[in-house]
Amino acid sequence: MGDARMIVRAYERYSMTGSNRVSLSVSILAVGDRMEVSLTTSGGSEAVFFKLNIFGEQAFMDRAIEALDAFDAG
Repeated sequence: MGDARMIVRAYERYSMTGSNRVSLSVSILAVGDRMEVSLTTSGGSEAVFFKLNIFGEQAFMDRAIEALDAFDAG
């Protein structure tokens, strides 16, 4: 693809509200002067068919978006 660079990072933390660990995967693809960022959260849940507690994942995602917004403003 020519001048393409990709970075993939994974972060994990403990969520007190859900009493479980949540993770955040960050993928950054840069081609030339364009850059795309993908954020994906995941975490444990005791539910069988659907997740009941997504507060920890949402908080992790919100923090990542805040960091990206601060980076973009700089």
